[in-house]
Amino acid sequence: MDFDINVIENEEKLIELIKSDRVGEFTCLIDALSCLDVNSDLEKQELLSLIPHLELTCLSPTDHREQIKRLFDNTDFDFFGTTYRVAGVCSFTNLLDLMNEYNGSKRVKNVVVAAGFPHSQMPLEAKKEEVRYAIDHGADEIDICLNRALFLCGNQTKAAEEISDLKDLIVCRRREVVLKVILETGELQTLSNVWRASLLALKSGADFIKTSTGKISRGADVYSASVMLLALREHYRKSGIIKGLKVAGGIREPLEAVKYKRLFEYFISDNIKLGNNFRIGCSRLFDALKSEIQK
Repeated sequence: MDFDINVIENEEKLIELIKSDRVGEFTCLIDALSCLDVNSDLEKQELLSLIPHLELTCLSPTDHREQIKRLFDNTDFDFFGTTYRVAGVCSFTNLLDLMNEYNGSKRVKNVVVAAGFPHSQMPLEAKKEEVRYAIDHGADEIDICLNRALFLCGNQTKAAEEISDLKDLIVCRRREVVLKVILETGELQTLSNVWRASLLALKSGADFIKTSTGKISRGADVYSASVMLLALREHYRKSGIIKGLKVAGGIREPLEAVKYKRLFEYFISDNIKLGNNFRIGCSRLFDALKSEIQK
């Protein structure tokens, strides 16, 4: 990709603070970023620009046909003669046949969680089998979880190998399937762990790194997202490849979503196609966006 990453202020200082877990100083610098100074008087066009980055999420234990159909029936929003469409619909692997049925001519991406979601406490061979199933049944994108048990007990090599093995499986099946790795930042305890986990996932083959499963009380936050974006920058400098960020976990309000989009543009760049590199996983945000736009 012919791409020059933009220069940001205090980058070396921010990375130093992350590595030494100086949380107070780091959060002060992030809070001072002008891109996070978002007020309620937003232009409709900025709100509309969020829609192509949304993944509508359906991950309840009781989800079945009715819920999946409802999501696919509401992937589009028509506003003054223009149709705005979300990026994808995210659900479980066993619902892929329904997703294919309602998705029709692949208007949006079929996204599934797999490989022991949300805890990753499953044998690797079982994880591989679920990923194979997802690939063979039409998944366009697969969200897996970092094995936090391995990572936090010091076996980061094994955690990396799991991601790498699942990526290799996708490559061997010769399908252009996007792999997202969920870090579950709320369980990683420190900024330095989020930094190391981000770089580990990216080096191991993740096309996206993702904040949260949405299954614990602490979901996405701008500080962890900033650490992950700095890791994307670091990975780009070493590989020449800019990968993606998916923020998920409790993002319900348009103002909050705008902050994450502006944060991505600040840390990465505003001269690339964000749809290829930035996503927001959500269950309620789309309705809130539409309501705000129509006011």
